Amino acid sequence: MVISLEKVKYLNAYKLELTFSDGIVRTIDFEPFLKAANNPATNKYLELKYFKKFQLKYGDLIWEDY
Repeated sequence: MVISLEKVKYLNAYKLELTFSDGIVRTIDFEPFLKAANNPATNKYLELKYFKKFQLKYGDLIWEDY
């Protein structure tokens, strides 16, 4: 069984609510990951205006080039 994302909802700060195709719903806080990242291409998403530009495409959560 392939599990994919069906829905993504912005909650606040760096938290997203993810709904998967198997019915599981999880809240993920991306802040610890973003703050620990050393790559400038990743660090730019600490600016909420960029973080909020996520998209759900073909069952995947993406930000521009990720």
